[in-house]
Amino acid sequence: MEMGEISSSPKEASTIFAFEEKPQSFSFSLSLQVGIYPCCYHQVAKDPDLRERHLGHLQGVPFDETDKVNPEAHKAFKSNRDDQEIPGCSHPPSPNFPFYRGGESRIQLYQYCTSALQRIAKKHIGERVVIISHGATIEALDRRAYPYWQCRGAPNASVSVFHVSNEDEWSSKSWADVSHLNQTGFLPLGFGGDEN
Repeated sequence: MEMGEISSSPKEASTIFAFEEKPQSFSFSLSLQVGIYPCCYHQVAKDPDLRERHLGHLQGVPFDETDKVNPEAHKAFKSNRDDQEIPGCSHPPSPNFPFYRGGESRIQLYQYCTSALQRIAKKHIGERVVIISHGATIEALDRRAYPYWQCRGAPNASVSVFHVSNEDEWSSKSWADVSHLNQTGFLPLGFGGDEN
């Protein structure tokens, strides 16, 4: 299974998967899908395990304000420990975030999003699927696929291609491609991912 490739005549994707959180996020997913794959429109399958990492008390706070809003949560967010959870819960459990007592660690993010891709790969052997998600989720998938992993950063609106074999071997075929944005006239700095 491969996901995410963009070209002038894309190989048809069998299914498109997206997170579903806020209505505007899902509307963006649908717009992105139609813009990238106009010749092969599909219904979007929603998978909550493709969601962004929940940041507890920092959920929805601009990155440059996290230290002012909640210093304890900011320290946890910036921690080098992959198992460090972020304190607080900004909202009660919901269908998209059913198990929250607080913010998630990078390990929790890794576990649920890699499990989601494994589940999707098993259902779509030999097919190409498109997954629309957040940068941290894509980075967690890259951590599983790229044997010499280091956080490479995933700019907003970038495309990465992963291959998952029948034997559950993962590889990263391309990373954070933004060449499809050249025709839009947007400045590259406008798609900074974690920086914006």
